[in-house]
Amino acid sequence: MNRRRRDWWLVTAWLGSLALVRAGSIEDTDPYWQVRAGVETLRGLPLVRPDSWSWDPVATPFFQTSPGWNVVLGLGWDAARYAGVFLVGLASIGTYLLVAVLLARRLGARPLPTLAGVLLCVLPALAMVSPRATLVAQTVFMAAVLAADSWRRRPRPAAAVDIAVVLAAAWALTSLGSWVHLSWVALAPATAVCWAVIWFTTAEIARVRALLLSAAGAVGAAAGALTGPYGLDVLVYTRRVRGAADGLVVEWLSVLTPGLALRWLPATLLALVVSGAGLLLAWRRWRTDASDPRAGLVAALCIVALPAALASFSAIRFVGIALLAVAPVGAVAATATWDRIRARAAERPPRGPFRSARVRFWSDGARWRVVLTVVVAILAPGTLLLTLPLSRPLPELAAADALPDSCRLVSDTSSAAVVLLARPDVPVWFDGRFDYWGHDRSAAAVRTLARADLTAPPFSDAGCVMLTTGNDLSGGALEAALDASAQWRPAGPGGPVRVWVRG
Repeated sequence: MNRRRRDWWLVTAWLGSLALVRAGSIEDTDPYWQVRAGVETLRGLPLVRPDSWSWDPVATPFFQTSPGWNVVLGLGWDAARYAGVFLVGLASIGTYLLVAVLLARRLGARPLPTLAGVLLCVLPALAMVSPRATLVAQTVFMAAVLAADSWRRRPRPAAAVDIAVVLAAAWALTSLGSWVHLSWVALAPATAVCWAVIWFTTAEIARVRALLLSAAGAVGAAAGALTGPYGLDVLVYTRRVRGAADGLVVEWLSVLTPGLALRWLPATLLALVVSGAGLLLAWRRWRTDASDPRAGLVAALCIVALPAALASFSAIRFVGIALLAVAPVGAVAATATWDRIRARAAERPPRGPFRSARVRFWSDGARWRVVLTVVVAILAPGTLLLTLPLSRPLPELAAADALPDSCRLVSDTSSAAVVLLARPDVPVWFDGRFDYWGHDRSAAAVRTLARADLTAPPFSDAGCVMLTTGNDLSGGALEAALDASAQWRPAGPGGPVRVWVRG
């Protein structure tokens, strides 16, 4: 096995470990209620239906923003319960990382710089790397860009065949993407634009054919949207999702929000720098060598990542989209940086910081191979430990077991998501489906959980309460009030998730 192949196996070990950890220990609990939604769809319930999960539902019907992905999660659950959910999550995260690496390789990135560049972009967006439908939707988008780049490198078929293939692919892709997640209402035109960039930056494709291919991509995307699960109603549902979560859900807050800027503003600036520089360099490269296909591919990725990074000043979720889209470009930038470091280290006489023998020592890639191999080996036990839950939310499950049969539950959203799957006999008062509850009810629920008034609804009508310690919006006052109340008694194992029952 040659050195480069060994390096790619090292990249696989690192990124595979990341995928195992993120799939094994799920932080975002939304996939649990999505599993239940998918299972119910598999049992024949319609996509839009009256809610049956809450003891105090709202008048609007419940619709699924990711019906296809929910069904996939439901299939995993039916096959092997939590282990099945783990395997589905591992496949989704692993597929994204694989597509990112394939794009980086297509752009000429080498193994170890690819690892550095991908991690540089992925780690700040780690909250978005989970069994989320949005990650799957973005993976489909990036795979579509990769497929278009592969298609343009093939010998050109007849014009009619070329146009028909692009039209059919755009239709199928948009229809599939709409089932994966409603975000395809934005990703479909973005994909069409990326394809147009690839056609117009390919020297072997005439301008007239590039225009026809671009039009075929746009028409196919529009037709695919019509054959999605909700047709044109997807626009109504999308506006409802944004309106319901506005000002209440972290990912829909601005990166400049006090208390969040320190975490998300550097990630936004990184996305802006990488995507902006990539777009500029792609333009310059195309102007000097129009035959280089890499310029179009970089431009296609950055032309989506840059607007997404700018949109993060409106909503944090977009910085994740930007960083995950631009990760292959980060790998190329890391490769170019490493080449420059090696060239400077080889100069004789050495200049600047390279006069130091220690700096020259660490400028040799062989040293980093050893370090990366040792580190991944040392971290292997921790990786195994974080993977072993196999997507089981252990603290929430232990607490859910202590809930009385069919009791009316008041809880925070993360606890409710697990209860909806693990204890379907227990109806909830409120959960993480902000699009279903609407802005007014969601805001009222947030205010209720931020107070310690146990005499007001919903506590006066509930039979059990379940709260995640540290996730108490009242700063612990609600927990203290429950502990001090004569009407409520603690139950369950305690720990990070606590339970109280009436009596």
